[in-house]
Amino acid sequence: MIKEEFENTTISESAKSLFQLAWSIISKLGKKGVDRIKVQKAISSYAENYLKRHGQVKVLGMSEPVPLLDIYTSVKIVSPLYLVKEQNIQNLESSFRQTREHFGPDNRKSAVGIANEIKQLNILGAPGSGKSTFLKRIGLEAMLEIENNDSKKERYIHDCIPVLIELKRFKNEKIDIKALIQKEFEIAGFPESEAFVKNALKNGKLLILLDGLDEVPQNILAETIEHIKDFTDTFDKNRFITSCRTAFYKTYLKGFSDYEIASFDDIQIQKFINNWFRLEQDRLAGTAERLIKLLFDKSNAPSLEIARTPLLLAFLCLTFDESQRFPSNRSSLYRRALLILVEKWAAEKRIHNDDIYQDLTSEIEIEMLSEMAAKFFLEDKRFFFQTEVKQSIKTFLESSLNVRATQISKILEAIEIQQGILVQRAPEIYSFSHLTIQEYLTAHYYNSPTKVTKLIEEHLFDQTWREVFLLLAGMSNADDLMVLMVEFLKDFAKKNIIIKECIDWIESILPVSGRIEIDASRRIFLVSLILRFKRYDNHGYGSAIRLESYAIELIDLVNRTFFNSVKMKGNINKEQAIQLLHFLTTWDLKIEDIDSYIKEIRSIVLDTPQHKMLHGSRSKYHKKILGPFYSAIKVPNDLGFRKRNNYEPLLKYLEAYCLVIYCKDSALRVSKGIWNRTIESILSY
Repeated sequence: MIKEEFENTTISESAKSLFQLAWSIISKLGKKGVDRIKVQKAISSYAENYLKRHGQVKVLGMSEPVPLLDIYTSVKIVSPLYLVKEQNIQNLESSFRQTREHFGPDNRKSAVGIANEIKQLNILGAPGSGKSTFLKRIGLEAMLEIENNDSKKERYIHDCIPVLIELKRFKNEKIDIKALIQKEFEIAGFPESEAFVKNALKNGKLLILLDGLDEVPQNILAETIEHIKDFTDTFDKNRFITSCRTAFYKTYLKGFSDYEIASFDDIQIQKFINNWFRLEQDRLAGTAERLIKLLFDKSNAPSLEIARTPLLLAFLCLTFDESQRFPSNRSSLYRRALLILVEKWAAEKRIHNDDIYQDLTSEIEIEMLSEMAAKFFLEDKRFFFQTEVKQSIKTFLESSLNVRATQISKILEAIEIQQGILVQRAPEIYSFSHLTIQEYLTAHYYNSPTKVTKLIEEHLFDQTWREVFLLLAGMSNADDLMVLMVEFLKDFAKKNIIIKECIDWIESILPVSGRIEIDASRRIFLVSLILRFKRYDNHGYGSAIRLESYAIELIDLVNRTFFNSVKMKGNINKEQAIQLLHFLTTWDLKIEDIDSYIKEIRSIVLDTPQHKMLHGSRSKYHKKILGPFYSAIKVPNDLGFRKRNNYEPLLKYLEAYCLVIYCKDSALRVSKGIWNRTIESILSY
């Protein structure tokens, strides 16, 4: 099929015909008797060789390679960080907390468009960001008449024969770009290959793609860079694109324009997934649509974050393809993603890798990174100075491995360059490549009986630690974690008068049905009434809705059927108060002389239509209704009419119980006994 597609292209009379271009170069040699058919066969063979070597993608243990033409998603590029001015750690922190993105203003440009404009282009990027794939795709576009789905102007427009050279070949071959180019054409059977290459270079008819400057061994790096400079200066009529990992690059190629591949945006992620699941059976099954819906669900925000790296998005696609869902245990998913960065991707790329420290295995490295991640997370830092990172490495090696750390800079460079786990966001300012990775590593650090108790005591009520708790629940025995969380919350309830008052009130009025989830849902529902129908102070009605949100969420988590049966209208009025009283009697709630309370509520006179009332009048009207309503269900002493801030401990308590149940959902397994004990403990002693 590749050969047929190529031959259909080469016989075309269009300006992009590769054969016509090759023939025009050979014709200028002035040599008679060159067989036109032989040239056509040679260029066909050359294209087939290129497509076979560079036209397919096979990563992360894929059983079969996938044609690059089928799955490629156009990348976008930005100016590298060393060209970005006025970046400081405060600005980075502020921007990140607003968007959860490491890039500030969206200054992304079309990579193909820039490649069309610039003759000498250097593409930078993190590991797995798509640098090599972009170079291969540009080569295909120069070779074939490819219709781009995005826009015709997004196609590579120059008439050049592409030659892709992987610079890691310089490990075993002499540093001679011209010889390597000639070898490519010799293999294809080109007549007069030496003269052909010489004339092609002289007339600027080649697109030379030099992939992986960071993969050149350090001992020949300087020589390689000088050779590239000399070669590009000598043959400057040709077009050049190089690639290098951002962290490795030190502005080596002065004549090149540097751009960095940007992380995928939402549209690119969706295109990648649609391209990945392009086969007929996937289209009929709606596989891409289901994965996109799952990935963009707000509950999967951390997974969406790592999906912005093409390599890890490919990993997510492969994972989803195995079982048509994500693992319920996200800890396992993120650990596999982390190991891809730590060891698997470097191994697949065959990156030159000197031993930094022989005892620093991948497992020990993860321990070191976990300690670092937790330290900065504890300090509420998402960005940190290079000196802090080095000190963290030094402290770990000297305290944990009992060795004197002498190669800290090399260790940091290896983590940054080879793995991309730590990324330099501005000069000497670092962060983890994804917040999800930092959260996972922080959870890994706290995964011990002694540390987890302290974690609960200090951070259970802190929303920024929510994901850490969820990931921790998936790492080991979630039973132990949930027991510790519940015991802490029971102790917290005893120390806070408003929670004690709620529990005492509920126990005095609500009979036990023996159905654990129903009883818990009823207890939470009664508290939700207090929170919803609190005094309407300056915060207004909308504030009251937010005040009860955790109670409503908790009911939904405990028992969805009960939740669906008790959905309420937004405002309190006479009819709703009476309906609620009748509803509560179905629970055998101890309401004495209910008719008198209903009569009192009905007797309340409405002087002005509610929608025309001023705020103060509406508040007084609601309080008139709530007075007999609360009396009927024996709400004690003004419990329902406190100011908003008085409810803060109760809100923390309900929010934390929501987290406990989410931890259960994130866990590999939770025993029935622990689940029952957890539900029984909600708003109960």
